[in-house]
Amino acid sequence: MARSSKDTPAYLGVDTSIKGLKMALFGEEGGLIASISDYKNTASRSLSLYFSTLRKACQIEVKDLKGIVVIKGPGSFTGLKVGVSFVKGLAMASGLKVAGISTLKALALSAAYLTDNRARNIISLLPIIRNEIVGARYSYENGKWIEGAISTDTEMLKSKDFKVIGGNLKDELKEHMENYALFPDGTLPESWGSEGVRLLQEGEFEDIMSLDPWYGKEPEIRKPPAV
Repeated sequence: MARSSKDTPAYLGVDTSIKGLKMALFGEEGGLIASISDYKNTASRSLSLYFSTLRKACQIEVKDLKGIVVIKGPGSFTGLKVGVSFVKGLAMASGLKVAGISTLKALALSAAYLTDNRARNIISLLPIIRNEIVGARYSYENGKWIEGAISTDTEMLKSKDFKVIGGNLKDELKEHMENYALFPDGTLPESWGSEGVRLLQEGEFEDIMSLDPWYGKEPEIRKPPAV
């Protein structure tokens, strides 16, 4: 874990969208200062603890933070609920602004980072409930990643564009694909920090009162059995 100081501008990043949690501190241009990851699906017990650990290691107080970046879904129902709730509570208590990034975009940024930005057209795919997928195409244009339409059409699997997959995709779906990268443990914080900091610096904030996880598709609520 890298060390910083209270004199270094810092932004908090939180991702609980796919597996466990990832928490990071980013510098003024989105560069990674320090991060903590826990892949044991213990986000509900660890967020406050890891936040405290990260701040102490970097000698940063809450009042020194400049804003928060949160990955807001799709992804794990429980993980997103816990992560977004933590961010909302912290923002309300501190007055910090929040920028939200979809998991699909964060995955595209992760793929671009690992390919040294050689991949300029990327399709992000993520399994959601009931063995369905959700995806979106991203294109790098004029210094920014532009998001295309969100879709659940499995034809996206057959595209010739580079593909990045979050979580675990079923083997029968992989058979129809080529040219893809798999991120079973989720996004890379070092890849989406600059995007989150850019959003905050350009004033593209979330409305804290209405900020909720985006699941791609709402989970089915089963009716109780008839008596």
